[in-house]
Parts: sequence; structure tokens; C-alpha cells
Amino acid sequence: MTTQTPSAAGPPACAPESKVGPASATSWNGPDLYAVVLVDGDRVELGELKGNQGAQNYELPGDIDPATVETVEVWCKRFDSTFVSAPVG
Repeated sequence: MTTQTPSAAGPPACAPESKVGPASATSWNGPDLYAVVLVDGDRVELGELKGNQGAQNYELPGDIDPATVETVEVWCKRFDSTFVSAPVG
């Protein structure tokens, strides 16, 4: 997996290890927000968003090969809505 350079708005970024997360989130307020990745078109939840400011990291499940992660997202579970998305690769 390659590292994504965040924009000024702070979209999710991928570390070269098996962790992903927003590099510099500043204003993702919303209900029921989760860090997720898309693998083969399937959404994999990594956990509730830890906050709306600062860098965050989320462990990939052991059965997910980091090279198969297509996209990292901040997703609202309650409304099934993506707040921000960043492709990996």
C-alpha cells in the first residue's frame, strides 16, 4: 500500500503498514461516523471515528491484505452516507 498525500481539507490517508486513517481531520462532524475501507467493492468497518481533529490510525483486520485496499472513507453508518473518500494506490 502506498501513502496518500492529504489535501488541505484532510481526506483519509494510508500508511504503508496495515493502518489507515485521516491524516489531518479538522471538521468531520456528524452522527455515527466510522473509518472504513473498500476491498473488492465491499465496505470493511475499522471502527468509530476517534474524533474530528488530528491524525488518526485504524488497524486493518488481520484477514485484509493492505495491498487489496482500494479506498479509505469516513462513512456515516446511520444514513449510509460517505462523508469523504480517498483512493489508495
